[in-house]
Amino acid sequence: MTAESLYDYFEQCISHLPPQARLALVLDPPGLLDLGETVDVEGRRWTVFRYDGNDLAFRRAYGHHGPDTPHLVWVTRPPGRSSATHPTLDLSYLTGVVRRADAILDLSLLGVLKTLKPRETWPPEAVARFEPLLAAHLGTVLTAHADLRRTLEPGVPLDTHCLRALVLHALHPDIPVSDLTFRDPDPRQVLTCYLRLLVQEEWGKEGLALLEEQ
Repeated sequence: MTAESLYDYFEQCISHLPPQARLALVLDPPGLLDLGETVDVEGRRWTVFRYDGNDLAFRRAYGHHGPDTPHLVWVTRPPGRSSATHPTLDLSYLTGVVRRADAILDLSLLGVLKTLKPRETWPPEAVARFEPLLAAHLGTVLTAHADLRRTLEPGVPLDTHCLRALVLHALHPDIPVSDLTFRDPDPRQVLTCYLRLLVQEEWGKEGLALLEEQ
């Protein structure tokens, strides 16, 4: 399965559910999917109920759904809570929903990356740090991952430096990811490459900060 973005991957997962499925639990800790009240996938409409830790509000809304109406329970972290303070989702209040679910979809970015690239070891902290950009440019990142692997020595694990190179490439797909790793042993070559990229490319504030850090 390939996907251009996290939302694209989500739609593919929904489209692969069997016709008789009525309830899917969608785990999206940071809420990157930004789902509305309904989701239409291949002519089928799913009603969306968000659970972000507010059990009372969820129960009030969820009590109005029809038992035969296809619906999604979209689970995110409480508002304002980061992955650092809430690394996992609390599903203890959703036991009944979990038991009735026809499918549980892990749409956390780390879960998606592990599914699409199962042989790779993804650094959780780095993935969490660059989550929005990686999710928005998922297809570009996955394509560049193969090129990045060819620039690394066999067995070298991915780290924050590697993930930042993938993000920079996602922001500027015309730049080979190998030019964004700055792994040349000659400091003069590294400086030359940096200055060339700095002068020849148009960098936004976020991209420039990442390039300087890299």
